[in-house]
Amino acid sequence: MSDQTPRQLGQPQREVPRVRYARCGELRMYPLDERDLDDLARGSPAPLKLNLAIAFLTVFVSATTTLLTVTIASVRIFTIFVVIAVCTFLAGVILVSLWAQSRRSSKNLLSEIKGRMPPQAGIQEPLSGGTASPGTEP
Repeated sequence: MSDQTPRQLGQPQREVPRVRYARCGELRMYPLDERDLDDLARGSPAPLKLNLAIAFLTVFVSATTTLLTVTIASVRIFTIFVVIAVCTFLAGVILVSLWAQSRRSSKNLLSEIKGRMPPQAGIQEPLSGGTASPGTEP
């Protein structure tokens, strides 16, 4: 019935957001295959290993502190504390070393993906400062 627009009916008109682009020097796109996507989706087990290592080393410090500060009369309880201290220390050290290795493997994957980029072809410009190339006289 009426050909009036929402602006004419007194309703506020939605403004279209303004989009501004800042020029960047270069945009690089890296090709990925299915294996790369699977590796990235799987994620790194490094944080879990580090958290477990911290937990085991904390128990080790607690058991060692108990052994050094408390007089334990029972040989059985003393043995249990020693076994707990030794096992948690070994588990913590092993997990820290596994964490360090898995952290490097994530960096290796990123380096491999970035290494696929061919080197940038540059324009050869003469050196300034009057330097002559070898074998030529000025």
